[in-house]
Amino acid sequence: MLSRAVGLSSQVQDAAYLMQLFPRTQGQFVPFLSEQTVQFASSWVANHDLRSRPYALFYYAAGAYTLRCRDTSGNYVKLSGPPGETSPLDLATPSGRAEIWHFYFTPINVAHVFVVTEASLGAVDGPGLRMEIAKRLNTPRVWLSVRDDPWFLAAPTPLLYLFADAFKRITLEEYRASPTLVCYQTGPCRITRGQ
Repeated sequence: MLSRAVGLSSQVQDAAYLMQLFPRTQGQFVPFLSEQTVQFASSWVANHDLRSRPYALFYYAAGAYTLRCRDTSGNYVKLSGPPGETSPLDLATPSGRAEIWHFYFTPINVAHVFVVTEASLGAVDGPGLRMEIAKRLNTPRVWLSVRDDPWFLAAPTPLLYLFADAFKRITLEEYRASPTLVCYQTGPCRITRGQ
């Protein structure tokens, strides 16, 4: 899967991008439509085995890549390269370890970025993190969401949940009570609940 992803990526000219990879025999895996509600996403997460199908996501940014892959036995592997390079998803922050969990670009080239951190959200420098991510993804426009778990249930993409099985699943009530740091393209960041 890695050699396939690296081979396909040589044809892409964008500075940062995401590729979905899946076995030819399995077909593309789309767990639910992007026009979901928080309730629908929560129900899907609670009732589906996230390890049930082989799948891979290939992220490229700042001259490096990370491949997240699951095989037919449900084993999860994360690989980064090229050799000697660190993952473009790992972030060094003064408040502690953080990782870009997922990103995608809208048709008007706004990067929607979802970050999981070990730090308290009140200690995270949202504007500084947004600037670092904008540089890494080579885009001036970043819409940033930061949580201490990968359950971004209000996000308009199901790909966030595919490799979240190392985390305790969250209920809708827990999600609505838990904080998310949100930083829009410009302006201040704020901590919200249930978004």
